[in-house]
Amino acid sequence: MIDFNSSSSSPLLEFEGDLVLQQIDMLFDTRKGDVLGEYNYGTDFERFLWNLQISNNAISRYVENVIRSTIDLLGFNLDINTTILYGTSDDIILIQVGIRKYGYTQERTYRI
Repeated sequence: MIDFNSSSSSPLLEFEGDLVLQQIDMLFDTRKGDVLGEYNYGTDFERFLWNLQISNNAISRYVENVIRSTIDLLGFNLDINTTILYGTSDDIILIQVGIRKYGYTQERTYRI
């Protein structure tokens, strides 16, 4: 996501891949119920941090379903990989989201 206060580039995104990734950034930064009038918009990742029986595949399926039902992917293919890092006091979920189209690929990793 572009920080308009610190970026010297144009505030308009022209490449479709950047638009898709910005939508994913906003989705991951929003909890369900935070957007007034759009109570289904957002993610609910905290429930996975307390479930010791959840698998990487289940989290990946959840992420893919949320992205596909919320975001216009503009024809990009979606790749999701999830890794759970078990800690002594807290667990960390790393979600790697990749988009592909016409030889263009880009990935981002989100920490939950």
